[in-house]
Formats: sequence, structure tokens, C-alpha cells
Amino acid sequence: MALTPQEQIKVDSGLCKIRYCRKSHLKKQVFCSKHKHERFKEVNPIAYHYNFTKSNAKRRKRPFTLTMEYFKQWCIDNNYIELKGRYKDSMTIDCDKEELGYADGNIQIMSNSSNLKKRWVKWRQQQDIEVPDDYVPPPPEPEQHQKQEIEEELPF
Repeated sequence: MALTPQEQIKVDSGLCKIRYCRKSHLKKQVFCSKHKHERFKEVNPIAYHYNFTKSNAKRRKRPFTLTMEYFKQWCIDNNYIELKGRYKDSMTIDCDKEELGYADGNIQIMSNSSNLKKRWVKWRQQQDIEVPDDYVPPPPEPEQHQKQEIEEELPF
């Protein structure tokens, strides 16, 4: 990877190679940690999401025995990388049996809204609140934004 003279000056002074980034980088590297992770995500999205899922499982104290080979094939079969996201129709990873955690054969693709409903029903059952089989949670009410009318004084 050849650096331009301007990039070489930034790297020699200990700054990240990315234009306008003023963060420092580690020795023998040219990117700061933020841009290093961004580039890894672009170059190898499946490995990035594997590591992301693994760290989330650790944070949530769930078992994680999923192998990289299985996850890679699962992502390709389910088109997960293209369908994932934060919206209600976007897909997420869900465990079939929660006690097994993230394990080979125990993960499934599910929409965010379905996953939320599944967690909500489970919470209601833990609280000993009866949940009808055909229950569909109501959509959230739209926020009432009060419009403030601004009256400008006209100079005439």
C-alpha cells in the first residue's frame, strides 16, 4: 500500500491516514482504531458480524459456541448481511432455544418486529400475565408534536 506524501507525513507524525482524522494510531499501523474497524467491516462483513455477535453474546452472558464456518454458510444461505438492519422489517439473529445460546443449528433469521414480540410474550409469561395466542401488540401511537406558530412582526 503506497502512501501519498501527505499521508506519509501524517503517518510519520503518529496520526491516522484518513483525511481530516486527527486521532493517533498504534505503532506499525496507519489507521486509528475507529477507521481500522470500519475498513475491516467493509473488507470482510461476515467476520465483522460474527465478532459483533460474539461480543454481544458475551455482554448478555449467553453461551456462544457458533463456529465461523457455520456462521459464514448460514449468512450466505439466508442472505443475512444484505437483510440485517435496525428497522422493524430488517432481519436479526434469533436463538431457537435460549438455553443453548448461539450454537450451530440453533440460530434462525427473524424480523426485528417478530423478535420484539417474542421477547414481549416471554416477559409477560415471566410476570404471570396471561397472553392470548392470537395477540398482536398495538402499533405505537404517533407522537403528538405541537406546532408552535411563530408570529413575525412585519415592518409595515
